[in-house]
Amino acid sequence: MTGQENGKQEAREPRGEEPDDFSESLRKTLLLKQFAVRNGYKVPTGILSQISGLELHEVPGVNASKEAKKELAGASAKLDAALIALTSITFPITADSLAEGDPDEYARFKGRLLWIGLLALCSAVVGLILARRVTAGWGKEVGCSVLAISLGTLGAVVYCFFDALGVVPAQTFNRKDKYPLYARLELGVLLGWVFYLGFARQAFANLGAPNSSKSEAFYLMIPFIAGYSTKFVVGALERIMAALLVALGIEGKREARIKRTREVAPDAPAS
Repeated sequence: MTGQENGKQEAREPRGEEPDDFSESLRKTLLLKQFAVRNGYKVPTGILSQISGLELHEVPGVNASKEAKKELAGASAKLDAALIALTSITFPITADSLAEGDPDEYARFKGRLLWIGLLALCSAVVGLILARRVTAGWGKEVGCSVLAISLGTLGAVVYCFFDALGVVPAQTFNRKDKYPLYARLELGVLLGWVFYLGFARQAFANLGAPNSSKSEAFYLMIPFIAGYSTKFVVGALERIMAALLVALGIEGKREARIKRTREVAPDAPAS
């Protein structure tokens, strides 16, 4: 038998690592089934029976016969079909997210988030006291800045709490999930101050004045909204940049003409 024929035979026959792959897939599927049953997902009885039957399947060894390996291939196909059907019910919770979850890391992250929220709340109270009692000078600016930064951080903390509490159960929390949330907290600090300086500085300066209006009360919430809502931040920044491009003449006449043409006749055929 030539080397080429040997290669073809190896390609046709299942490789030795397939039993291990089947065992790992079965373990993840059982984890997902247990999660679905415990959390009240409506899983059809046929899928549960199919997974239970595969759990009793004996995994052949590396040097097993062709019949045993063929039987393993059929069991693997049934397991894949059951896993696909089960994942469609539990999505976005998947077998991989359950297998890689870390409940201890989830608890530590929630603890840190709680302390960050309490610290931001205390800072907001201190900033509010300074902003109301100091009428002018650096003390007023520092108080307003501290209050705005704290409100932005509180907005990000509220968003992170909603996001973290949506990861149920704790086994689904992956260590990679915390890094976007930490980045969101830092953005809350930065955007809270930036939006205070750009949109709400006058409202913060009038904080505590008897003639303050309801519109100024809304402006006081802008740092909090900036820390909480990504859509608000992106939409506001896009409007600002579009206005700056037009005001500075960076957007050329050709681009403006094309834009107006698309707005007037979006379905008109090209000439």
